[in-house]
Amino acid sequence: MKISCIIPVHNEEKSLEAVVEDLKSVLYEHSELADSFEIIIVDDNSNDATPDVIKNLCSKDSTILVVKRDAACGFGKAIKDGIQKSRGDVIIFLMGDRSDDPIFIPEFLKKIKEGFDVIYGSRFIKGASINDYPLIKMLCNRLYNNLARILFCIRHKDITNAFKAYKKEVISAIGFDNLESDEFDISAEIALKASTLGFKSVEVPVSWRNRSFGEAKFKINKTGVAYLRCLFKVLAWRRKYNLDNGYKYFPVKYSYVHWHYAKRKSDFIRQFIKPGFKILDVGCGSGAFIELLKANCNNIVGIDMSNNAVMRADRNLKNKSIIAADALALPFKEKIFDLIYASNIFHHIADLSKIEIAIGEMACAAKDYIILFELNPRNIFCRYFLFKMCPFDSGKEHIPGKTQITDIANKLGLKMEKIAHISFLPLFIPRFLCGFFSVIESICEKFIPSNSVGIVYLMKVK
Repeated sequence: MKISCIIPVHNEEKSLEAVVEDLKSVLYEHSELADSFEIIIVDDNSNDATPDVIKNLCSKDSTILVVKRDAACGFGKAIKDGIQKSRGDVIIFLMGDRSDDPIFIPEFLKKIKEGFDVIYGSRFIKGASINDYPLIKMLCNRLYNNLARILFCIRHKDITNAFKAYKKEVISAIGFDNLESDEFDISAEIALKASTLGFKSVEVPVSWRNRSFGEAKFKINKTGVAYLRCLFKVLAWRRKYNLDNGYKYFPVKYSYVHWHYAKRKSDFIRQFIKPGFKILDVGCGSGAFIELLKANCNNIVGIDMSNNAVMRADRNLKNKSIIAADALALPFKEKIFDLIYASNIFHHIADLSKIEIAIGEMACAAKDYIILFELNPRNIFCRYFLFKMCPFDSGKEHIPGKTQITDIANKLGLKMEKIAHISFLPLFIPRFLCGFFSVIESICEKFIPSNSVGIVYLMKVK
C-alpha cells in the first residue's frame, strides 16, 4: 500500500518545514503500515519565501514532490492538482499551516486496512481536541455540518475538515472531472459524493490547533458562500447520479434515521430463521436490509435487477454474495434456500401474470418458506406517493391485493399460512421522534387496522 500525502500551501514559509518534518517522522516511525509513501507539496502561487523552503526540503528527501501552480489561487484547485500528481493507493490531505497533527495518520491507515474507504479526521467527537478555534467560525461550522447531515443523512460530525484519508478508488469512482469546487469546500464535496456512492466511512478523533504564523486563508464571507453553493451542487449531482442509475429517490441511511418499516419487516423474518439457514433476498437493492439481518444469518444471497444497486451492495456488504438477476428468471432451479423473502418488488411489475412467474421462480428455489412484503393498496400514502419513487416506473404500476396474491399462491401449490398488516408509520422517521410515533402507531393499529403501510404474506412450500 503506497501513501500519498497532499499538502496545499500558499504563503506558509514559517510553518511548512515543521509540517513536513512532523509528517516524515510519523511515516518513518510507522513504516510497517505502508510499503512506501510520497509527500506532495502543492505551491499555490505563493509570493513569499515558501518556494525556497520547498526547494530546500526537496533537496533533502526524494519522497517529497512539488507541484507549482502559477494560476489563480484556490485550495480546491491545489487539491485537484495534487490528486493528479499522486501515485498512491491511499490519499491523505493535510493543511500547510500545522493545524492538523499527522500523529493520527497511523490510525487512519489501520482503518483503511480494516476495510474502510473514507476516514474522517473529526474534531467534534469524543477523544478529539480543539485549541483556539474562532467562535464565529465554530458556529458556522456546526450549522453547516448539521445541515449537511440532515440533507445527506450522514452520521459523521465533521464533514468539512480537510484532514481525511481516501482510497484512490473513491476519487476514481467520483470521477476527477466531477470535482467542481475550487475553494475549501472541496473537503465537503469529496466526502458527500463518496457517501452518495456508498463508500464505507468511519470517523477518527483528531486534534486541531489554530495557526501560529501567517494569515488565515479561510474567510467566512467568501468561503461560506462557496460551501453553501457546494451543498446545492452536490444535491443536484446526487439527483442526476440516482436518475442515471435507476433511482428516483436517494437511499436514506439507517444510522441517521429509524427505518421503521424495514425494522418491522426484519423482526417478522427473524421468527423463522434457524441456525444454518440459507436465505435469498429478492430485490435486495443496495443491501441495507441484508445488513439488518446479518446478526441472525451469515448465509444470505441477494439479487437485484439493477447493476448499480448490486455494485453498491457488493461494496457495502463484505463477504456476501450479491448477484445481478431478474426476479422473473432466478438463476436457481433447485430448492437450495431454506427461506426466500422479497420486499416491495411486485408494484414494479405491471402485469399480474408476471407476478405469478416471479412467485413461481421463488417456489422452485425455496425449501421451506416464502415471505413476501408488499405495499398496501388501500393506503393512500403507498398509492399516490411511493409510485413517484419507484426506480423502474413504467407508468402502469399495480399493487396486488390479498385476494390476488392468495389466488396465485393456491395456483402454484403454496400454502398461505399468514397474512398480516405491518407498520402504520412513514417508511423512516427521525430517531428522536420514535417514542411519539410509537403511540401514533398503536392508535392506528387499533382503529384502522387495514390501513397499514405494508402487508406481509407468509407462504409454506408444500
